[in-house]
Amino acid sequence: MTAGRVQGGFNQYGFTVGILMLDTQFPRIPGDMGNASTFPFPVRYQRVEGADPDLVVRRGAAGLLPAFIEGAHQLQHEGVGAITTNCGFLVKFQRELAAAVRVPVFTSSLLLVPLVHRLLPPGRRVGIMTVNAAGLTQEHLTGAGIGDIPIAVAGMEGALPSVVAGLIPAPVIAVPTSVGYGASFEGLAALLGMLNSCAPGVSVVNIDNGFGAGVIAARILSRS
Repeated sequence: MTAGRVQGGFNQYGFTVGILMLDTQFPRIPGDMGNASTFPFPVRYQRVEGADPDLVVRRGAAGLLPAFIEGAHQLQHEGVGAITTNCGFLVKFQRELAAAVRVPVFTSSLLLVPLVHRLLPPGRRVGIMTVNAAGLTQEHLTGAGIGDIPIAVAGMEGALPSVVAGLIPAPVIAVPTSVGYGASFEGLAALLGMLNSCAPGVSVVNIDNGFGAGVIAARILSRS
């Protein structure tokens, strides 16, 4: 052995956080977790093959735990200091993933719910906005350590405008989007859900018509 030669370590350095990604392919603008320019520090990605969003969100990520553990091992091997995911529904695997590697793992922002609850006055609930409220099961809440903490959940299925309109006195302009999981029918499911809102004060524009929503908001403000 050559005297003074450095041993061990990693092949590459400088990756602060490793991100386990679902198996998707679509444009990701800055601000999206899947765009590396979003972060002010270097990140390392690991796509988990077969982790289809519908399988993860609507079908409980059945059979995917070994693939995510393998992905976490790969990120750890590449020298990341911590591991996260781009889908909070993976919180159901929090305990298993954290036990599989030697670096910190935070699968979902749901892990912050117990902390937020301790900051609230007695009798208040923690609000959770998610892509699919129906898909958020007790298994996910248990994985996040939420337990019996009182929460209120709203998803992207089209129910959120109704929830918001029931909480605030201001008018709500609902914009259904063509992007969604499962049987979204390119936004039709969200559109019909918003049109059937039971809360007063909700205006609904067409699918992806953010411009129209902006015009309505501007006219409301100009008359106030």
